[in-house]
Amino acid sequence: MKEAIGKVAIAVAVLAGLASCDPRSVFFVESNFTVADSSRLPHWVHLAPPLSRSDVVARLILYTFGKPTMEVRRKDGTVISSESLSIVRRWSTAPDDETKVDPAVNYPAYMVLDVDGVRDTVEFRRMESVVSMVDYSIPEDVPDQPAAAAPP
Repeated sequence: MKEAIGKVAIAVAVLAGLASCDPRSVFFVESNFTVADSSRLPHWVHLAPPLSRSDVVARLILYTFGKPTMEVRRKDGTVISSESLSIVRRWSTAPDDETKVDPAVNYPAYMVLDVDGVRDTVEFRRMESVVSMVDYSIPEDVPDQPAAAAPP
């Protein structure tokens, strides 16, 4: 009996600790990308002087459930901003090619993100954790692609 009560107490303590965390960061992170140091920051990010692009790291975090987040941190890890994003569109300019390892994922692939009406485009050049912000407009005749064709 004491052993069962001890296990229940431990389970309750663990669950209480997890409940105090942001559930997106504990349970549902799907992908985590770093914006390349050579890339500009998203249009909605404005650094206060004396900070410059070389002083910060930007990350795009996609969740299985919930909205994606763009986080900007100083090199020492201090969070400067964390914005909740909307995904407007996803598409790829590469044709389907059966010789690829996974023909459902084509590169380069793009994702248009929106923060309070300010839109910007992320480019996934290859299957890796580094992305770039690009000035690329989606042609109007290009339809949205299903999630299977979107970046991982």
